[in-house]
Amino acid sequence: MVDKDQRRQSGKTGGDEIVEEASKDLDQALNVELPEERERRFRSPGFARMKLGLSQEDREVMDRVHGLVNQRIDTVFADAFAIMHELFDLVRERVPEDGGIDEFGLPVWKRTESGMFMEDWSRLTSRQREHYLYLITTRLFEWTQQQTESWAEAMFAKAAWEASFSAGYESLDGSKPTIGDREARGRLQSLEDKYYAIFVTYLSRKADAVVKTMELLGQRLKDVHVSNGAR
Repeated sequence: MVDKDQRRQSGKTGGDEIVEEASKDLDQALNVELPEERERRFRSPGFARMKLGLSQEDREVMDRVHGLVNQRIDTVFADAFAIMHELFDLVRERVPEDGGIDEFGLPVWKRTESGMFMEDWSRLTSRQREHYLYLITTRLFEWTQQQTESWAEAMFAKAAWEASFSAGYESLDGSKPTIGDREARGRLQSLEDKYYAIFVTYLSRKADAVVKTMELLGQRLKDVHVSNGAR
């Protein structure tokens, strides 16, 4: 039995310590495997119970999540995607059917038999390399600011989830509730906040990927520019 708001030597309540530990792995893959299942992994054919995908309802939710995240990333980093499409138009070839445009109005590029895009970066002139190098370099300031804002939103959402869990953990009065009772209440009460924290963490990771890709592209353009003697 655990009293409400009972604090330990660390000065934290049990709920504080539990959610602090859980939040460390917020952006990691969730492990839903039970200990007894791990024990018999190599001793019994448990593959019959193995889940190979999301349910139809969960898949619909995930599709909406992907759509929302991609929409926000496309909006916030619109100029980054514009630069990439301009470069692709210079180094790739469009599929001739329907003018090389898909149903969403986006270019359809030729691919090799293995599925790789057919690209020829030697098509870029010195003036073009210099132009895009300047574009990327000058915009990185704004992109990193937006990246940091996405990270901050994820951190605040994480803090809100932790606070919600702790409040739920401590919401059971008296000393009759066990630690398990309090954990269950904390998880239930903070479930919505936890899913939102995962959502904005996903958004932050996507923002990181965009900025990292543009940094690498800028560095590659610089390397080629320098190695060619700015020809």
